[in-house]
Amino acid sequence: MCALALALPAHAQEGHGTITVEPLPAAAAPPDTREAFAEAVSAALLENGFLALPHGQGRYVARMTLIRTPRGIVTGPVGRSGPTAALGNWGGGVQVALPTGKKALRTLFVTELVIEISPRGSTRNVWRGEAVSVKAEGSAGDTPGVLAPGLARAALRAYPRVMQQPVAVP
Repeated sequence: MCALALALPAHAQEGHGTITVEPLPAAAAPPDTREAFAEAVSAALLENGFLALPHGQGRYVARMTLIRTPRGIVTGPVGRSGPTAALGNWGGGVQVALPTGKKALRTLFVTELVIEISPRGSTRNVWRGEAVSVKAEGSAGDTPGVLAPGLARAALRAYPRVMQQPVAVP
């Protein structure tokens, strides 16, 4: 116990107890997305004074709901490749891609993360938090590795207060 206490941040040592993060259902998202959100929610709970334990061992259970909805079309720059160079038996060459100013149509997605906390063995929620973000499909911010931590921290930002509206994440 002493080694574990030293490894935890001070606010987690005096925290809210143990919690198990239930993974998203398989039908909700691809495996890499489910894993990214489970890890992000576990980390955000640790930042808020919980200690995440393996399935079924925590005093509380955190259940996630992930909703991703298309909400229109936006224009964005066409991706371009960096400079390339080649050298062969007959000489060499360099290719540099210049900006063209072309735009591509991209779907705008609203991603919502809901986190509900209840005592283990109960379906009665003792806390609920929600965060929402809007990103263009294929943008750097529209990856699970970027979206998950931001949404998880935002959803838990007000803990233990319950927010009446979702927290917006830019």
